[in-house]
Amino acid sequence: MKHTPGNPALDLLTKRTEELTTHAQEEKIGLLKIEGKMLRAIEREPILYWIPQFFEDHPHAELFLVGGAVRDALLKKQNKDYDFVIRGLPHSAIGKWLESREEPRKPGDEKKPVGKNFGVFKFSPKGFPASRFEEVDIAMPRTEHCEEGSTGAYRDVEVQSDHQMPIEEDLGRRDLTINAMAFDVKTGDLIDLYGGRKDLEQGIIRAVGDPKERFNEDMSRMFRAIRMASQLDFTIEPETWGALVLKMEEINKKVPATDDDGKIQKDKNGNIIMCYAIPRETITREVAKALTRNPSKAINLLYESGAMRMLLPNLHALREQDPERFAVLSHIKKPDLAIIYALIMRGLSTKELRRSFKMIDFQREGRGTAIRAERRDIVELVEWINDPNRPQKLMELRPWQFRKKLFNTQGERYLTCLRALGHEHEASMLEKTRNAMMRNCGVDHYSQIHSLVTGNDVMQAFGIVKGGPQVGEILRRAVDLQLTGEGRTKEEIIKKLLA
Repeated sequence: MKHTPGNPALDLLTKRTEELTTHAQEEKIGLLKIEGKMLRAIEREPILYWIPQFFEDHPHAELFLVGGAVRDALLKKQNKDYDFVIRGLPHSAIGKWLESREEPRKPGDEKKPVGKNFGVFKFSPKGFPASRFEEVDIAMPRTEHCEEGSTGAYRDVEVQSDHQMPIEEDLGRRDLTINAMAFDVKTGDLIDLYGGRKDLEQGIIRAVGDPKERFNEDMSRMFRAIRMASQLDFTIEPETWGALVLKMEEINKKVPATDDDGKIQKDKNGNIIMCYAIPRETITREVAKALTRNPSKAINLLYESGAMRMLLPNLHALREQDPERFAVLSHIKKPDLAIIYALIMRGLSTKELRRSFKMIDFQREGRGTAIRAERRDIVELVEWINDPNRPQKLMELRPWQFRKKLFNTQGERYLTCLRALGHEHEASMLEKTRNAMMRNCGVDHYSQIHSLVTGNDVMQAFGIVKGGPQVGEILRRAVDLQLTGEGRTKEEIIKKLLA
């Protein structure tokens, strides 16, 4: 078609071509900026100081940063969890090089084999012991193929690693598009075959390829999708969501238990030991991470997906009766798992609650981590929440008893639960009483309160030779006097005790 002045069709075509060209150039410039920032971030990270030496020793090898570190870099979030894939170097050569640059381990802290069939290494560079820093994961490219008749258990997946395998093939085995990107450390290029960067920009959780295949390979990926959607406040793409809901019906399937070598385990009577296709520990960990990052979204996704019905049917029934049941979680600001789970499980009996720990048990996680909660703390909180008269009962306690119940982390949790449930009057009443006791003791926080009178003081003042119940009761009376302000010093308290 000849371009003549005033030809509307060609004018529009020319304008659109210019727009597309400009957009492509802007995209390229934007990507170059991202890649440059990622490369500089790697260069500045102390624990990755070994990378230049690696390339110097292995000039023909390729090194790719993969997984969450790439995702979080694009989201401009900090990430200290580094996963790399090395291509072009055999497993034995990688292991030998890493071992020569590994931080020496203390006796009893020997490294346990990790993914021995997958070509995976846990690497702690010298100067960065595993006890203080996250280990660096290093693997060879690998693919996963679902065995015939797979149950969706991770043990049904056949994993093949090959140091000559293209990185693109490795990325194709991953779960979600936002986790299926790789950054070539040598060239500075971002490899994104499945649109992960675009899904990050649009706030979408999408499975790589066919979601049915991904979940058939490993059902734990469904809970990872829910966790990532909660953590990032993203939407799960419809096809991925549909496959997830369908497959969720199978999460309670059981399969023969196997050892590390794939041999089926049997009990002493020769019967095959059965276990869940998805370990409850895996589900617990993903649920904990989701709840501590975005409790409202996480619990609703667990309900809507059918996971709650399969794992916690009694809780599912309560949610069916009350659609607004989980609205209380919107008031929770701190990622305290005991508070979150107690509010979720309120209304259940102690027996039902303890039964739920067979499916989801946060006490399995490491001590001191945000995704651990003690069973006893959760049970106690639920029992307190379930008792509408609990606040008044606490007010009727002797001061030393009140202190024992509320002057601690569990007491703080209970006040938070009361407020989340709309019981502001009761929470304020308890808090005012507690604050008055702190003022009487002349402190700003309950942790600063220390008993002025000791057991030795009591025995000396009363002429008691041996401690026992009598001394214990006198000490409790001494604490009562201290908390009510009737005794400001040791001498004053002892004088009143003797009166």
